Amino acid sequence: NVDANVSSECDYLSCVCTTDSGVAVLLEMEDAIGDGWDGATYTVFDSESILVYMGDLDTALYTEDLNNSPGADYGFDALCLEPGCYSVFVGDGDWDNEVSWSMSLADGTEIASGGAPSTTYFSIGDVDGEPIVCGCTDELSCNYEIVANSDNGSCEYESCAGCMDSTACNYDDTAILNVGCCYDNCLTMVMTDSSSDGWDGASYVLTTIDGVQVASGTIEDGTATSSDTYCLANGCYVMSVDLGNYPGEITWSLNGSYGVVVNQLAGTSVSFSIGPNGCIPGCLIECACNYDSAANIPDSDQCLFIGCDGCTYPDASNYDGDSINPVTGEPIDAAINDDGSCLFEFANPCPADLNGDGSVTTSDLLMFLGAFGTIC
Repeated sequence: NVDANVSSECDYLSCVCTTDSGVAVLLEMEDAIGDGWDGATYTVFDSESILVYMGDLDTALYTEDLNNSPGADYGFDALCLEPGCYSVFVGDGDWDNEVSWSMSLADGTEIASGGAPSTTYFSIGDVDGEPIVCGCTDELSCNYEIVANSDNGSCEYESCAGCMDSTACNYDDTAILNVGCCYDNCLTMVMTDSSSDGWDGASYVLTTIDGVQVASGTIEDGTATSSDTYCLANGCYVMSVDLGNYPGEITWSLNGSYGVVVNQLAGTSVSFSIGPNGCIPGCLIECACNYDSAANIPDSDQCLFIGCDGCTYPDASNYDGDSINPVTGEPIDAAINDDGSCLFEFANPCPADLNGDGSVTTSDLLMFLGAFGTIC
Protein backbone atom coordinates (compact mmCIF):
# COMPACT_ATOMS: atom_id res chain seq x y z
CA ASN A 1 0.00 0.00 0.00
CA VAL A 2 1.82 3.06 -1.30
CA ASP A 3 -0.28 5.35 0.94
CA ALA A 4 0.38 3.44 4.17
CA ASN A 5 2.42 5.13 6.91
CA VAL A 6 2.05 2.47 9.60
CA SER A 7 3.53 -0.98 8.84
CA SER A 8 1.30 -4.04 9.26
CA GLU A 9 1.61 -7.67 8.18
CA CYS A 10 2.34 -7.96 4.46
CA ASP A 11 0.54 -10.49 2.23
CA TYR A 12 2.66 -12.20 -0.42
CA LEU A 13 0.47 -15.13 -1.51
CA SER A 14 -3.09 -13.99 -2.29
CA CYS A 15 -2.01 -12.33 -5.55
CA VAL A 16 0.64 -14.76 -6.78
CA CYS A 17 -1.75 -16.94 -8.85
CA THR A 18 -3.41 -15.60 -11.98
CA THR A 19 -5.65 -18.66 -12.53
CA ASP A 20 -8.52 -19.98 -10.41
CA SER A 21 -6.96 -23.46 -10.29
CA GLY A 22 -3.50 -22.34 -9.17
CA VAL A 23 -2.34 -22.96 -5.60
CA ALA A 24 -0.11 -20.41 -3.83
CA VAL A 25 2.98 -21.89 -2.16
CA LEU A 26 5.50 -20.24 0.14
CA LEU A 27 9.07 -21.55 -0.25
CA GLU A 28 11.12 -20.52 2.79
CA MET A 29 14.91 -20.74 2.77
CA GLU A 30 17.46 -20.50 5.59
CA ASP A 31 21.24 -20.59 5.94
CA ALA A 32 22.71 -21.77 9.26
CA ILE A 33 25.76 -19.48 9.06
CA GLY A 34 23.88 -16.50 7.69
CA ASP A 35 26.03 -15.89 4.62
CA GLY A 36 23.60 -16.99 1.91
CA TRP A 37 23.37 -20.29 0.09
CA ASP A 38 26.88 -20.13 -1.44
CA GLY A 39 25.75 -21.24 -4.86
CA ALA A 40 23.00 -23.67 -3.81
CA THR A 41 19.73 -23.38 -5.73
CA TYR A 42 16.24 -24.88 -5.76
CA THR A 43 14.58 -26.27 -8.89
CA VAL A 44 10.93 -27.34 -9.06
CA PHE A 45 9.87 -29.81 -11.77
CA ASP A 46 6.42 -31.08 -12.73
CA SER A 47 5.58 -34.76 -13.29
CA GLU A 48 6.89 -34.57 -16.87
CA SER A 49 10.27 -33.28 -15.64
CA ILE A 50 9.59 -29.79 -16.98
CA LEU A 51 11.23 -27.01 -14.97
CA VAL A 52 8.56 -24.69 -13.53
CA TYR A 53 10.53 -22.67 -10.95
CA MET A 54 14.13 -22.11 -9.91
CA GLY A 55 15.84 -19.74 -7.53
CA ASP A 56 18.00 -19.35 -4.44
CA LEU A 57 18.18 -17.56 -1.10
CA ASP A 58 20.43 -14.76 -2.33
CA THR A 59 17.95 -13.61 -5.03
CA ALA A 60 14.70 -14.43 -3.19
CA LEU A 61 11.58 -12.26 -3.28
CA TYR A 62 12.15 -11.38 0.39
CA THR A 63 15.37 -11.73 2.39
CA GLU A 64 16.60 -10.88 5.89
CA ASP A 65 20.22 -10.32 6.92
CA LEU A 66 20.10 -10.72 10.69
CA ASN A 67 23.84 -10.83 11.43
CA ASN A 68 24.88 -8.00 9.09
CA SER A 69 27.45 -10.24 7.35
CA PRO A 70 27.44 -10.62 3.53
CA GLY A 71 24.59 -12.91 2.45
CA ALA A 72 21.09 -13.54 3.76
CA ASP A 73 20.08 -15.58 6.81
CA TYR A 74 16.48 -16.08 5.74
CA GLY A 75 14.27 -15.48 2.72
CA PHE A 76 11.28 -16.77 0.77
CA ASP A 77 9.79 -16.95 -2.71
CA ALA A 78 6.06 -17.05 -3.56
CA LEU A 79 5.15 -19.72 -6.14
CA CYS A 80 1.95 -20.64 -7.94
CA LEU A 81 1.56 -24.32 -8.79
CA GLU A 82 -1.27 -26.01 -10.65
CA PRO A 83 -2.73 -29.16 -9.03
CA GLY A 84 -0.46 -32.13 -9.69
CA CYS A 85 2.73 -33.88 -8.73
CA TYR A 86 6.08 -32.14 -8.37
CA SER A 87 9.64 -32.65 -7.26
CA VAL A 88 12.04 -30.11 -5.80
CA PHE A 89 15.82 -30.44 -5.81
CA VAL A 90 17.88 -28.27 -3.46
CA GLY A 91 21.68 -28.23 -3.43
CA ASP A 92 24.81 -27.97 -5.59
CA GLY A 93 26.32 -25.24 -3.40
CA ASP A 94 29.71 -24.95 -1.74
CA TRP A 95 28.26 -25.45 1.78
CA ASP A 96 25.11 -27.57 1.33
CA ASN A 97 25.22 -28.66 4.97
CA GLU A 98 24.21 -25.10 5.98
CA VAL A 99 21.05 -25.15 3.84
CA SER A 100 17.48 -25.81 5.02
CA TRP A 101 14.13 -25.11 3.38
CA SER A 102 10.37 -25.75 3.64
CA MET A 103 7.29 -25.35 1.45
CA SER A 104 3.85 -24.50 2.85
CA LEU A 105 0.38 -23.44 1.74
CA ALA A 106 -1.21 -20.09 2.52
CA ASP A 107 -2.85 -21.55 5.65
CA GLY A 108 0.54 -22.65 6.99
CA THR A 109 0.22 -26.37 6.10
CA GLU A 110 3.70 -27.72 5.34
CA ILE A 111 3.90 -29.86 2.20
CA ALA A 112 7.65 -30.46 1.94
CA SER A 113 10.91 -29.65 3.70
CA GLY A 114 14.51 -30.77 3.91
CA GLY A 115 18.18 -29.93 3.64
CA ALA A 116 20.69 -30.20 0.83
CA PRO A 117 21.47 -31.92 -1.35
CA SER A 118 18.02 -33.51 -1.54
CA THR A 119 15.20 -34.34 -3.94
CA THR A 120 11.68 -34.33 -2.49
CA TYR A 121 8.41 -35.32 -4.15
CA PHE A 122 5.13 -33.63 -3.19
CA SER A 123 1.61 -33.02 -4.46
CA ILE A 124 -0.57 -29.93 -4.77
CA GLY A 125 -4.38 -29.74 -4.80
CA ASP A 126 -6.93 -32.37 -5.77
CA VAL A 127 -8.65 -33.74 -8.85
CA ASP A 128 -12.46 -34.16 -8.97
CA GLY A 129 -12.61 -33.66 -5.22
CA GLU A 130 -10.08 -36.43 -4.51
CA PRO A 131 -6.72 -35.54 -2.97
CA ILE A 132 -3.85 -36.14 -5.36
CA VAL A 133 -1.67 -39.10 -4.33
CA CYS A 134 1.59 -38.96 -6.22
CA GLY A 135 3.63 -42.00 -7.07
CA CYS A 136 4.51 -44.48 -9.78
CA THR A 137 1.35 -45.69 -11.55
CA ASP A 138 2.98 -48.18 -13.95
CA GLU A 139 2.15 -51.70 -12.78
CA LEU A 140 5.22 -53.04 -14.65
CA SER A 141 7.68 -50.90 -12.70
CA CYS A 142 9.73 -51.88 -9.65
CA ASN A 143 8.13 -49.19 -7.44
CA TYR A 144 4.49 -49.33 -8.53
CA GLU A 145 2.23 -47.76 -5.88
CA ILE A 146 -1.32 -49.07 -5.93
CA VAL A 147 -2.68 -46.06 -3.99
CA ALA A 148 -1.22 -43.49 -6.39
CA ASN A 149 -3.67 -41.72 -8.69
CA SER A 150 -1.22 -39.32 -10.33
CA ASP A 151 2.12 -40.33 -11.78
CA ASN A 152 5.05 -38.25 -10.53
CA GLY A 153 7.68 -39.57 -12.92
CA SER A 154 9.42 -41.64 -10.25
CA CYS A 155 8.94 -45.06 -11.88
CA GLU A 156 12.13 -47.09 -12.12
CA TYR A 157 12.80 -50.42 -13.78
CA GLU A 158 16.28 -51.49 -12.63
CA SER A 159 16.26 -52.36 -8.93
CA CYS A 160 13.97 -55.39 -9.45
CA ALA A 161 15.15 -56.37 -12.92
CA GLY A 162 17.02 -59.58 -13.60
CA CYS A 163 16.86 -62.95 -15.28
CA MET A 164 13.83 -64.94 -14.15
CA ASP A 165 14.70 -68.11 -16.10
CA SER A 166 16.15 -70.68 -13.71
CA THR A 167 17.96 -72.41 -16.60
CA ALA A 168 20.08 -69.34 -17.31
CA CYS A 169 23.49 -68.91 -15.70
CA ASN A 170 22.55 -65.46 -14.33
CA TYR A 171 19.19 -66.49 -12.82
CA ASP A 172 18.04 -64.06 -10.13
CA ASP A 173 15.39 -65.43 -7.78
CA THR A 174 14.64 -61.93 -6.45
CA ALA A 175 13.83 -60.39 -9.85
CA ILE A 176 10.26 -59.45 -10.81
CA LEU A 177 11.12 -57.94 -14.19
CA ASN A 178 12.64 -60.43 -16.63
CA VAL A 179 15.63 -58.98 -18.52
CA GLY A 180 19.10 -60.00 -19.63
CA CYS A 181 19.08 -63.81 -19.40
CA CYS A 182 22.42 -65.33 -20.40
CA TYR A 183 22.81 -68.88 -21.72
CA ASP A 184 25.85 -69.17 -24.00
CA ASN A 185 28.28 -66.47 -22.87
CA CYS A 186 28.34 -67.22 -19.16
CA LEU A 187 31.34 -66.90 -16.87
CA THR A 188 31.35 -67.76 -13.17
CA MET A 189 34.36 -66.89 -11.04
CA VAL A 190 34.45 -69.20 -8.00
CA MET A 191 36.73 -68.02 -5.16
CA THR A 192 37.84 -70.06 -2.15
CA ASP A 193 39.86 -69.25 0.98
CA SER A 194 41.16 -72.20 2.99
CA SER A 195 41.13 -70.23 6.27
CA SER A 196 37.56 -68.97 5.74
CA ASP A 197 38.57 -65.40 6.51
CA GLY A 198 38.39 -63.85 3.04
CA TRP A 199 41.16 -63.11 0.59
CA ASP A 200 43.07 -60.71 2.89
CA GLY A 201 43.74 -58.02 0.32
CA ALA A 202 43.82 -60.20 -2.79
CA SER A 203 41.39 -59.55 -5.65
CA TYR A 204 40.72 -60.61 -9.21
CA VAL A 205 40.58 -58.46 -12.34
CA LEU A 206 38.79 -59.55 -15.52
CA THR A 207 40.05 -57.82 -18.67
CA THR A 208 39.82 -58.19 -22.42
CA ILE A 209 42.92 -59.51 -24.14
CA ASP A 210 43.93 -55.92 -24.98
CA GLY A 211 43.77 -54.83 -21.33
CA VAL A 212 40.34 -53.18 -20.98
CA GLN A 213 38.95 -53.94 -17.50
CA VAL A 214 35.56 -55.64 -17.49
CA ALA A 215 35.11 -56.48 -13.80
CA SER A 216 36.88 -57.05 -10.51
CA GLY A 217 36.08 -58.61 -7.15
CA THR A 218 37.20 -60.50 -4.06
CA ILE A 219 35.96 -62.59 -1.13
CA GLU A 220 34.82 -60.37 1.70
CA ASP A 221 36.44 -60.73 5.13
CA GLY A 222 35.18 -63.66 7.20
CA THR A 223 33.99 -65.65 4.17
CA ALA A 224 35.21 -69.04 2.94
CA THR A 225 33.85 -69.00 -0.61
CA SER A 226 32.11 -66.67 -3.01
CA SER A 227 31.25 -66.47 -6.70
CA ASP A 228 30.51 -63.79 -9.30
CA THR A 229 28.69 -64.45 -12.56
CA TYR A 230 29.01 -62.41 -15.74
CA CYS A 231 27.42 -62.44 -19.18
CA LEU A 232 30.19 -61.51 -21.60
CA ALA A 233 30.36 -60.48 -25.22
CA ASN A 234 32.20 -62.79 -27.62
CA GLY A 235 35.94 -62.33 -27.35
CA CYS A 236 39.17 -63.24 -25.64
CA TYR A 237 39.56 -62.46 -21.92
CA VAL A 238 42.15 -62.71 -19.16
CA MET A 239 41.38 -63.49 -15.51
CA SER A 240 44.17 -62.45 -13.11
CA VAL A 241 44.38 -62.88 -9.33
CA ASP A 242 47.01 -61.03 -7.32
CA LEU A 243 48.84 -62.33 -4.24
CA GLY A 244 47.26 -60.50 -1.28
CA ASN A 245 48.61 -60.97 2.23
CA TYR A 246 48.17 -64.77 2.43
CA PRO A 247 48.45 -66.21 -1.10
CA GLY A 248 48.80 -69.76 0.16
CA GLU A 249 45.12 -69.76 1.25
CA ILE A 250 43.76 -68.78 -2.16
CA THR A 251 42.33 -70.97 -4.93
CA TRP A 252 39.97 -70.03 -7.73
CA SER A 253 38.18 -71.62 -10.68
CA LEU A 254 36.36 -70.49 -13.80
CA ASN A 255 33.18 -72.10 -15.08
CA GLY A 256 31.52 -71.22 -18.37
CA SER A 257 30.28 -72.32 -21.75
CA TYR A 258 33.90 -72.55 -22.98
CA GLY A 259 34.79 -75.21 -20.37
CA VAL A 260 36.24 -75.26 -16.88
CA VAL A 261 39.51 -73.98 -15.41
CA VAL A 262 39.98 -75.33 -11.88
CA ASN A 263 42.16 -74.85 -8.82
CA GLN A 264 44.20 -71.87 -9.94
CA LEU A 265 46.41 -70.15 -7.34
CA ALA A 266 47.12 -66.59 -6.27
CA GLY A 267 49.44 -64.62 -8.53
CA THR A 268 48.29 -66.35 -11.72
CA SER A 269 46.48 -65.36 -14.92
CA VAL A 270 44.45 -67.40 -17.38
CA SER A 271 43.29 -66.40 -20.87
CA PHE A 272 40.07 -67.91 -22.23
CA SER A 273 37.58 -67.52 -25.07
CA ILE A 274 33.92 -66.61 -24.95
CA GLY A 275 32.06 -67.45 -28.15
CA PRO A 276 33.67 -68.15 -31.54
CA ASN A 277 36.93 -66.52 -32.64
CA GLY A 278 37.92 -65.59 -29.11
CA CYS A 279 41.54 -66.22 -28.19
CA ILE A 280 43.72 -66.84 -31.26
CA PRO A 281 47.37 -67.59 -30.50
CA GLY A 282 49.79 -67.05 -33.34
CA CYS A 283 52.91 -65.39 -34.64
CA LEU A 284 52.68 -61.60 -34.42
CA ILE A 285 56.17 -60.80 -35.76
CA GLU A 286 55.47 -59.24 -39.13
CA CYS A 287 58.67 -60.37 -40.83
CA ALA A 288 58.04 -64.03 -39.98
CA CYS A 289 56.96 -66.41 -42.71
CA ASN A 290 53.82 -67.31 -40.77
CA TYR A 291 52.80 -63.88 -39.44
CA ASP A 292 49.12 -64.06 -38.47
CA SER A 293 47.33 -60.69 -38.43
CA ALA A 294 44.21 -62.30 -36.95
CA ALA A 295 46.03 -63.57 -33.83
CA ASN A 296 45.50 -61.74 -30.53
CA ILE A 297 47.77 -63.81 -28.27
CA PRO A 298 51.47 -63.61 -29.24
CA ASP A 299 53.19 -66.99 -29.52
CA SER A 300 56.72 -66.37 -30.73
CA ASP A 301 57.53 -70.07 -30.53
CA GLN A 302 55.31 -70.58 -33.58
CA CYS A 303 57.18 -68.03 -35.68
CA LEU A 304 59.14 -69.37 -38.70
CA PHE A 305 61.79 -67.30 -40.42
CA ILE A 306 63.20 -69.86 -42.89
CA GLY A 307 61.52 -71.04 -46.06
CA CYS A 308 59.98 -67.82 -47.29
CA ASP A 309 63.11 -65.96 -48.47
CA GLY A 310 63.65 -65.02 -52.08
CA CYS A 311 63.48 -62.21 -54.59
CA THR A 312 60.53 -59.94 -53.93
CA TYR A 313 60.93 -57.65 -56.98
CA PRO A 314 58.35 -58.68 -59.63
CA ASP A 315 60.51 -57.14 -62.39
CA ALA A 316 63.49 -59.36 -61.56
CA SER A 317 64.25 -62.34 -63.77
CA ASN A 318 64.30 -64.60 -60.72
CA TYR A 319 61.22 -63.14 -59.01
CA ASP A 320 60.05 -65.73 -56.50
CA GLY A 321 56.36 -66.03 -57.24
CA ASP A 322 56.04 -69.73 -56.58
CA SER A 323 56.99 -69.82 -52.92
CA ILE A 324 55.19 -72.22 -50.62
CA ASN A 325 53.82 -71.15 -47.23
CA PRO A 326 55.72 -73.38 -44.79
CA VAL A 327 52.75 -73.47 -42.41
CA THR A 328 49.79 -74.07 -44.72
CA GLY A 329 51.63 -75.70 -47.63
CA GLU A 330 49.79 -73.43 -50.04
CA PRO A 331 51.54 -71.44 -52.79
CA ILE A 332 51.98 -67.73 -52.17
CA ASP A 333 52.29 -64.94 -54.71
CA ALA A 334 55.84 -64.03 -53.83
CA ALA A 335 58.56 -64.49 -51.25
CA ILE A 336 57.90 -62.71 -47.97
CA ASN A 337 61.46 -61.74 -47.09
CA ASP A 338 63.82 -60.43 -49.75
CA ASP A 339 67.23 -62.08 -49.52
CA GLY A 340 69.05 -59.84 -52.01
CA SER A 341 69.18 -62.47 -54.72
CA CYS A 342 67.25 -60.52 -57.36
CA LEU A 343 68.70 -60.55 -60.92
CA PHE A 344 67.69 -57.99 -63.50
CA GLU A 345 68.01 -58.68 -67.20
CA PHE A 346 67.76 -54.99 -67.97
CA ALA A 347 68.68 -51.86 -66.02
CA ASN A 348 68.39 -52.12 -62.29
CA PRO A 349 64.90 -50.82 -61.39
CA CYS A 350 66.37 -49.61 -58.12
CA PRO A 351 69.22 -47.27 -59.16
CA ALA A 352 69.84 -46.16 -55.60
CA ASP A 353 70.99 -49.70 -54.77
CA LEU A 354 74.63 -48.90 -55.46
CA ASN A 355 76.09 -52.09 -54.05
CA GLY A 356 73.54 -54.33 -55.78
CA ASP A 357 72.36 -56.12 -52.66
CA GLY A 358 68.68 -55.67 -53.50
CA SER A 359 67.92 -52.90 -51.03
CA VAL A 360 68.83 -49.29 -50.34
CA THR A 361 70.70 -49.14 -47.04
CA THR A 362 73.35 -47.17 -45.17
CA SER A 363 76.01 -48.99 -47.23
CA ASP A 364 74.69 -47.35 -50.40
CA LEU A 365 74.75 -43.94 -48.72
CA LEU A 366 78.39 -44.44 -47.63
CA MET A 367 79.36 -45.43 -51.18
CA PHE A 368 77.70 -42.28 -52.50
CA LEU A 369 79.41 -40.05 -49.92
CA GLY A 370 82.77 -41.67 -50.71
CA ALA A 371 82.38 -40.82 -54.39
CA PHE A 372 80.89 -37.39 -53.80
CA GLY A 373 82.86 -34.68 -55.64
CA THR A 374 84.62 -37.08 -57.99
CA ILE A 375 85.22 -35.62 -61.49
CA CYS A 376 83.93 -38.13 -64.05
